[in-house]
Order: sequence, then C-alpha cells, then structure tokens
Amino acid sequence: MFSSKLIRLGAPGALVAGVAWIVSFIIVVIDFATRGLIPIFGFPYSNLGRTVYIVVLMSMLWGLVGLHAAQEKRYGRLGTMGFFVAYFGSTLALIGLGITWLFTSNVLGQEPAVTLGISGMGVGLMFVGIGFLLLGIATVRARVLPGWCGVSLIVAFVAVLVSLGFPASLGAYAVMIVLGFVWLALGYVLWKRQSLSAT
Repeated sequence: MFSSKLIRLGAPGALVAGVAWIVSFIIVVIDFATRGLIPIFGFPYSNLGRTVYIVVLMSMLWGLVGLHAAQEKRYGRLGTMGFFVAYFGSTLALIGLGITWLFTSNVLGQEPAVTLGISGMGVGLMFVGIGFLLLGIATVRARVLPGWCGVSLIVAFVAVLVSLGFPASLGAYAVMIVLGFVWLALGYVLWKRQSLSAT
C-alpha cells in the first residue's frame, strides 16, 4: 500500500524531471547563443537556468523514490545501493547549486564559494551516474519493469560520463537531452504501473 503511494508520487516526479531536463537544455542553448555561456557539467549559469535546474534535481529525487518503490522487493542490494548513491548524488548536486546561487560575490578577486558549489555539483553528478549504472543493472536483472528501463539508465550513465569527461563541450548538452528522454520514459512506465495497480 505504502509502496504504491510512493510509485504514485514518483511517476509525476519522473515526468517533471524529464520535461525540466529538456527545458534546461533549451535555456542553455539560448544562453550560449545570446551570451556565449557554456554550461559546465550541464549546469546552466543564468538565474532562469538555475531555477529550472532546481526543479530538475528535486523532481529527480521524487522520480528515484518512485523507481525504487516499484522494484525494491525484487532488485536486491545492488538496486538499493544504486538508489542511495543516485539519491545522494542528486542531493549533493542540489546543495552545490544552492551554494553557487547564495555566494555570487567576489572574495579577493575569486569566487571560492562558487567554485566549491560547482565542485559539489560535479561530484554529485558523478554519484548520480554511478547510481544510474547500478540501478540500470539491477532493473534489467529484476525484470519488474521492462528491460529497456534498465538499459536507458545505463545509457544515462554513459551520458553522465561524457559530461564529466568533456565538461565544457557538447557533452554538457548531451547529458541534458539524454536524461530528459530517460526520465520521460521512466515516468511513463511508473505512471502506467501505478494506473494498473489502481484498477
């Protein structure tokens, strides 16, 4: 009963995360075209971009809870560990984003707090990627959700690796599009699953 409520909450969270990732991509493209700003690790610089990114990270947290609730009885320790690693990474990225937003003034000509925040976001993204890999493998093995859900999480891991390997390049853009479509697909599956359990 409690698990189905978490799935019910997680489905819209995953869908919002997918839409917000794609909106974040559009904002970053506009920022680049109008101001020449290149995202680092896919994190936008404009205030609008950061606001949307807060929505991305918070809704990803809800989507992860729904994904975990749908499979927790079948995907074992690997899936549980993947969930906690991805959740921790998303939380760390959210804290890092908050630090960059709060401390934007220069201190001795540098922005150490902003640097700390960007580092937190990068490390958080690394944990998110590792969590996606573990969740993807566990999802394929558990066979609770369609196999392509697990494969899409593994693809998301690869996108995160590209973003981390090439932080100020097309890789930063690619991670947003890939994660947008992955979360839309996962949200659809969770939504469908909670609708079936409600009937």
